[in-house]
Amino acid sequence: FFDKAQQEFVIREERVREGMEIMKKPNSIMVNHKWSLLAKSLYRLYKDLLLLETFAIMTYCSFSKILKKHDKVTGYNTRQAFMANVVNKANFTNYPVVLQMINRCEQMYEEVSQHLVKEGKEGLYEDERLFINMIHRLN
Repeated sequence: FFDKAQQEFVIREERVREGMEIMKKPNSIMVNHKWSLLAKSLYRLYKDLLLLETFAIMTYCSFSKILKKHDKVTGYNTRQAFMANVVNKANFTNYPVVLQMINRCEQMYEEVSQHLVKEGKEGLYEDERLFINMIHRLN
């Protein structure tokens, strides 16, 4: 699941980046609120990437807790070996691509928000900005 989801996000990010490059060209798109639309797309991509990261963290923690409970009930000591030999080798335990996409989304969103201010749409992006700032404070 994780690899497939990551590949889909790579494609989504590339499409958003391409759209951003097109919008930077003067008179390239005849949409009134083009930066608002791009901001919403970036915001959705960002939230989905955070969900994928959360999935990875929660899955890892779940394995650890289940194995801890198993060891407690059975009296065995399998948690450490299983985590090292099986879980730590799983694709969801190391996800630098996802983290890089999250960082790039944040950078793109900063650029888009500047264009929103120019369009006079400060209020529109404020909710998204609050969400992103809250995530930064948590990290």
